[in-house]
Amino acid sequence: MKRKALVARNVAVISQLPPPVHGSTVMTATLLDSLKEHEHDIQFVNKKFSRSIEEVGGFSLRKLLLVVGLAKDVQKACARKPNVIILFATTRRGSFLVDTLLHEIIRHHRIPTILYIHTVGFSELAKAGMIWRLLVKRMFAKAARVVCLSEKLTADVESFARSNAVAVIENCLSDRHDGSADEPITGRKSITFISNLIPSKGALDFVHVAAGWESASNFSFEIVGADADRAYKAALEAKISQIHEQTVVLHGAVFGEEKQLILRRSKILVFPSTYKLEAQPLTLIEALRNGIPVVAYDTGGVADIIENGREGFVVCQGDRHALRLAVEKLANDDVLWEEMSRASREKFAARFSRQAFDDSWKELVNEFS
Repeated sequence: MKRKALVARNVAVISQLPPPVHGSTVMTATLLDSLKEHEHDIQFVNKKFSRSIEEVGGFSLRKLLLVVGLAKDVQKACARKPNVIILFATTRRGSFLVDTLLHEIIRHHRIPTILYIHTVGFSELAKAGMIWRLLVKRMFAKAARVVCLSEKLTADVESFARSNAVAVIENCLSDRHDGSADEPITGRKSITFISNLIPSKGALDFVHVAAGWESASNFSFEIVGADADRAYKAALEAKISQIHEQTVVLHGAVFGEEKQLILRRSKILVFPSTYKLEAQPLTLIEALRNGIPVVAYDTGGVADIIENGREGFVVCQGDRHALRLAVEKLANDDVLWEEMSRASREKFAARFSRQAFDDSWKELVNEFS
């Protein structure tokens, strides 16, 4: 079938840009860049509710007052009659109610909506009661298209969406790796954790791996992440202070060249997240890009990215013993490590490149005239 010629569209995007820095805000910036590169006329409505990771998901009077301003901004965007509006929707109850309100405003103006889903839990939310189920069904049934991050994650929404409305566009990073993939194995002596320091992301489980380390090899353990929970960070520091046999370095949030240096010496990324809304963590995609095998808990969409035994190991959620054994196995077997490092780079090139992301969004937006 002959494809339509690609022409510029008027596109509105409703989401949040960093800060705070997490997958959804980072991918918002990536989407905006992609749309601008294809010369679309972009309107951006910023859901600027949370200024830090600590505020994400919390309620405050400030956030409630911001809803009024946000609704007005969406009204203004609709008044410009965009061809389509891309709405980042989430399952946190307060945020979902705001998204529902915004979607109703968009529907009132008869503008087609693409729901862009960076989380899981809509099926669970629909089970919370009849009102929640009606709201979830209405949101998805009235959306022109729904974009999920993987085939596995479509199961959370496809029963609510219109037939053939659900598409998969995976997260991405630029195709440029930071040099770590070229670093010799002998130069990689770091086992690394990269995520925000909140209980559900599992930094304490990572420290547990360090505390029980039985490998004769001289590895260091490095923790990279924003301080998002003071009590949790204090517990983390207390646990680290009890470890004398291994070096555990707590860096805090790092970016740019400092982060690149950490990745260049990283042999394994450990991702012990138990966060129930985990969809497609950019940290794992960054590891693939740089040829760093991953050991992770089987949480959310993690197994969509890391195939157990191919790009790393995926173990049962919360099984610290299995987590440590998998890390030690990979750390002590250079042949296995090389196989998994090569597989990681191959998967990134095949599925998570910026080009694949751009092409998919270009084709999707082109559906709306």
